[in-house]
Amino acid sequence: MEKIEHFEATANIELPQDYRDFLLHIGDGARQDRQFPLSLSHAKDCLESSMIQVKRVFRCL
Repeated sequence: MEKIEHFEATANIELPQDYRDFLLHIGDGARQDRQFPLSLSHAKDCLESSMIQVKRVFRCL
């Protein structure tokens, strides 16, 4: 639950309860070498990647 709350605070969002339940019960992915597409780790990586792209765009302005 701590990871989920930390992710929500970092992303400044609130995940739907069904998705929070999914993360709590299914977990944060499958094998280590491949992230489950709906895992919290995958969402965090996507968020970080998006933030990097946004920063690049604003540097060009």
